[in-house]
Amino acid sequence: MIDRHDGPTPWSRSTTRLALALLLCAVGVRPLAVSLGPILPDIQEDVGVSAVLAGLLGMVPVVCLGLFAPLGVTLTRLVRPETALAIALGLAIGFGAARAIAPDVGWLLVLTIGLGIGMGLAGPLPSMIIKARAPDRPATLTSVHGLGIVVGSVLGAILIVPLALIVGGWRGATVLISVPILISSAIGLVLLGRGRARLAEVRPTGIPWRDGTAWLLAGIFGLQSFIYWGLVIWLAAILVEDGWTTAAAGSAVAVYQVGSFVGVVTIGIIGDRWGTRRQQLMIASAAVSVALLGFLVLPTATIAWVALAGISLGAALPLALTLPVDLSVDDRDAGAKSGLMLLGGYLVAAGGPAVVGIIREVTAERTPVVVALLAGGLAFLLLSSRVVATPSRRRSD
Repeated sequence: MIDRHDGPTPWSRSTTRLALALLLCAVGVRPLAVSLGPILPDIQEDVGVSAVLAGLLGMVPVVCLGLFAPLGVTLTRLVRPETALAIALGLAIGFGAARAIAPDVGWLLVLTIGLGIGMGLAGPLPSMIIKARAPDRPATLTSVHGLGIVVGSVLGAILIVPLALIVGGWRGATVLISVPILISSAIGLVLLGRGRARLAEVRPTGIPWRDGTAWLLAGIFGLQSFIYWGLVIWLAAILVEDGWTTAAAGSAVAVYQVGSFVGVVTIGIIGDRWGTRRQQLMIASAAVSVALLGFLVLPTATIAWVALAGISLGAALPLALTLPVDLSVDDRDAGAKSGLMLLGGYLVAAGGPAVVGIIREVTAERTPVVVALLAGGLAFLLLSSRVVATPSRRRSD
């Protein structure tokens, strides 16, 4: 059953409050995980982390995002989704900040797992909250939440190194960067409030293992994330091998990230105004495939293809996250579908950089890598065509 409405309610003060709350809470979800990458060399030198363990530290949060997402829904059997989100953010920020006092690599790994658990628990909760409070504005509010994730991730990656230089090391920087994250999350949770009574109070919902729609969403989210993370990790290295300077390759990655930002904002503006969700997803997945094909057949226009890939993948993220809200009957069902989607999707996403790395190691060429990503793009397009054509909610405001 698909949640349908005769028309959206006018944009109200409560909707604005909800959007701001989701934005501020989302800003606190990722920075402590993303900021690990730029300071890994310092951590390796300080704690004595091998390259293998350093890679494991970077992969753990992504895996936890998938493994613990269904438990976020389970937690809402005991407490309201808003309270569950507060618990999840507390775990993520607390364990992430505590890594600053980790005496050795064992404690660093344990605390990173704790960070990942908090991130994973938080994953499906926004879908439940949006379904319960504003089911007629799924794309707009999910895009706002996605925008917060992007902003938090970018700020975490950009600020951690300057902070480490200012305070003389990664430990102090980890503590400092935790302060604005904690403040942002606290304000967001206050704005969010307790929420209304749950719509599905009497019907507990577990992981919908037999729900074909949920598995379809997992495939869509997983393929989008597979391509996104494959390019995030390896794009610069591939371009350098093609003869680009390090600075030029870094600029290309920046274009990719800016494009992702543009894609998220664009869906926030038009997602509930134009077309069906299937049309939107098919356009995004087709654009991803065109960009990857462009890398192969017209490499002289690489920057254009990088920008197109960033915009289309940025748009695909909130569209994928919106699907559990679109295709569910109530908040519990939305949380269950979102939990399975994130479980399968992030496990696929975690394998993206590894698969690309293996292909590069075996072939030592860029073409097989791009072909593998293009195959993912075409599969993404195929699955997008299977989505039920839920209508956009055209607004009068």
